[in-house]
Amino acid sequence: MQIDTGSARGGHGRVLGELRVFQTLLGAKGGLPDLLIIGIDANCDGLTRARKHIEAIIDSSLFPTVALAVPDPHVERWFLCDPRALRNATDAHIALPRRKCDRDLYKQMLSSALVEAGNVVTLGGAEFAEEIVAEMDFFGAGKAEPSLKIFLDDVRNAMKRWASSGLGGP
Repeated sequence: MQIDTGSARGGHGRVLGELRVFQTLLGAKGGLPDLLIIGIDANCDGLTRARKHIEAIIDSSLFPTVALAVPDPHVERWFLCDPRALRNATDAHIALPRRKCDRDLYKQMLSSALVEAGNVVTLGGAEFAEEIVAEMDFFGAGKAEPSLKIFLDDVRNAMKRWASSGLGGP
């Protein structure tokens, strides 16, 4: 299995523009992925609206198997949705707060909790993503955070389609 990661920074417009370029290049070059995962924060615009922006651009003839990671409103909320995982990975203690639409609220909460626990934070907490996810109870986290559950369901369904297509193994 080969995992390739691309990244675009600079807001929704930039990410969607990079997705268009990526599709054009891949369509001309070939070597299409078995699964395309696209991530973009909902940014208080709403989960449905953010997903529709991405879905409108995706060329399903190039990418029949897609999963959308759309944290609502921001990815840092996903890191907070399993307090046990956060504690086990970083010694940080925080409870998932009520949903609020405030630009940097979850990043500040995560960063503050991490610093209080003695961690050095350089990327607002994102540098601990791998460790937090490794500890995460996805079922419980998905129940606590609906946008995460939707992403996990997308991945699960994409993998089932891939496996049933005969490309997923014997």
